Amino acid sequence: CCIIALSLQRQTEREVARMRSIDAQRGDLEGVLEGMGDAYFRLDAQGRYIAVNSNYERLMGIRRDDLLGRSLAEHFGASFRGSDFHTAFEQVMATRSRERVLQYFDEVGLWLEASAFPNPDGG
Repeated sequence: CCIIALSLQRQTEREVARMRSIDAQRGDLEGVLEGMGDAYFRLDAQGRYIAVNSNYERLMGIRRDDLLGRSLAEHFGASFRGSDFHTAFEQVMATRSRERVLQYFDEVGLWLEASAFPNPDGG
C-alpha cells in the first residue's frame, strides 16, 4: 500500500515537473516570437490561424483575436484564392517542403514576402 502510494506520488511529482518545463519552454518561445522583428503567424492543418505575433497584427492592421480561428482566405478575401501565396501554401501542405513567395496585396497595400514551411503537427 505505502509503496504504491509513494510510487504514485513520485510519478505525480515528475509529471508536475515535466509540465512546468513545458510551460517555461512555451513562455520562452512566445517571448522569441513576440520579440523578433518579423511578422509571424502559424496555421493549423485546415489553414486557420492558431498563432499571430504583435508585428503581424500591426502589419495587417487587425487584432489577433479577430484572426485566430479564421483562414487566410477569410482574412484576405477573394484575392487570396489563386494568388502566389495560395499556391505556395498549398504546395507546402502537399509536399511538406519549404516555399518562399513575394506578392502585392491590395487589401493591405503592401508587398508581402513569406517563408512558409510545414508544421510537424500537420499545419
